[in-house]
Amino acid sequence: MISRIVIKSLFGLYNYNIGFDSNLQIITGPNGYGKTTILTIIKNLFEKKFWYFYYLDFESITVDIVEQNISKSINIVRTRYEISDNEDNRSGLKVEFYFNNEKKFEIDDRYIQRLCRDYDYRFRPRTFYERYAIKSEDEFLSFAYNPKRDEYIKKFGNELDLLFGDKSINFIGANRIYRNNGYNHNSEELIKYTIDEISSELGKEYEKQQNNFAEESRKIDAGFIKRLINEDSPVVSDEQLEINIQELETTIQNYRKFNIVAQDFVIEKFGEYSDKYKDAISLYISDMRKKMEIFKPFYDKLETFQSFISEKGLSDKQIEFSSEGIKIINTNGVTLENLHKLSSGEQNLLILYYNLIFKSNKYTVLLIDEPENSMHMAWLNDMLSDYKKVADNIGCQIIIATHSPAFIKGEWNLTYDLFEQTTNQ
Repeated sequence: MISRIVIKSLFGLYNYNIGFDSNLQIITGPNGYGKTTILTIIKNLFEKKFWYFYYLDFESITVDIVEQNISKSINIVRTRYEISDNEDNRSGLKVEFYFNNEKKFEIDDRYIQRLCRDYDYRFRPRTFYERYAIKSEDEFLSFAYNPKRDEYIKKFGNELDLLFGDKSINFIGANRIYRNNGYNHNSEELIKYTIDEISSELGKEYEKQQNNFAEESRKIDAGFIKRLINEDSPVVSDEQLEINIQELETTIQNYRKFNIVAQDFVIEKFGEYSDKYKDAISLYISDMRKKMEIFKPFYDKLETFQSFISEKGLSDKQIEFSSEGIKIINTNGVTLENLHKLSSGEQNLLILYYNLIFKSNKYTVLLIDEPENSMHMAWLNDMLSDYKKVADNIGCQIIIATHSPAFIKGEWNLTYDLFEQTTNQ
C-alpha cells in the first residue's frame, strides 16, 4: 500500500506530509489547497504519465510504498536548469525521477516538445484544438498521451512495475457522470455517459461468467463416466444427499434472483431412482455444486452491490441485473429506457458503488474525489461505513478527498486536513 506521500512547495505554497496508517484515508481541506491534485499525483504516477509532473508547480514529491513488508520509494524533483557550453546553450524546466534514491531518468523541455510534435502529427492539432477548444499543451496531452508509445516507459516501465508491485489505480473523479469522447475522431458520439458504460461492462461480465461456467462444465462432464466406473463418486448417506440437493437448489434459487442462471433452470427430481442409482446421483450433485462455485464470487459482488443500493433507496425504483446490464424499473413496472436519465445523485450512487465492488480488489488503490457530489444527506451517512467494510473485506486501499462532514460522520481519526497542516507549519 501507499504508506506516505510528502510534497514540498505545492503551487509554490504548501508542504504536506501525509501518512497512510490504514487502508482507508480521507483528505480534507478548503478548496484550492490541493485535495484533488494529491489524488491526481498518485494517479498519474501509477499510470506512468511523467509529462504531468512537468506542468505541476512543486519542488519535490516523495511517495513511499510498502509491499510484503518491503519499503520502496519514488522521489520526483522539479527544478530549473541552465546549460551553457560550446555545443548547447539552453535553459528551462526539468523533472528528475529517483527510484529508491537512485536517479533513473529525467524529462525536460525537449521531451515535452517531442511528445507534442509526435501527437500533433498523428492527431492533426489544428482540427483538434479548434474542435475541442484545447488551449494548452498539458490539456492536449491529457487527451492524446499514450504511455505505450513513450520511449521512457519502454526503458523504465518495468522498474516502475517492480516498485508498484501488483498495485493498480482506479480514479473516480468528481465529474464522473459523463466524459468527453473528443480524442476519438472516428466517433460521432462525443459524450460518453458513465452509467451506460458500466451497464455495458456488467453485461459483458455476465457473458464472461457464462463462458467460464461452460468451460468448467465441459471439463467436469468429460470425466463423469470414468469417475463413476472407478467409484470415485463421494459416498454419502441418504440424509446427506438430501441436504446436498437442498443446498444446491438454494444456490440455484439465489442465482436466479440475479439472472445468473435461467429462470427455468432446475435440478431434476430423482425420486424413485435414488436407491438404484445413488452413486450416479451423488456424483452428479457433487459435480453440479462444483460447477456452480464458478458463479460464487460474481454472485457475492452482485448481492453486495444490490444490498448497498437498496439500503440507500432509489426513488420509487428498483434495480435488476442481467446479461443486458443494469435495468431500472419504477413502481409502475415501467423500465427506464436510458439510464443516463436518472438523477445525477442516482447516477453518482451507482457509479461509486459499481467501482467500489466490481473494479476493486486487494491490489487496487481506489481514489475517490468528492463522493458527496449530488448525494442526499441520508445516503452520505452510510457511505463511509460501506467503504470501510469493503476495504477490510477485500484488502484494497481507498483514498478519498472530501470536505463533507456528513460523509466523514465523526470519523476524524481517518482524516488528514490540509488546512491544519499549513497553519501548523
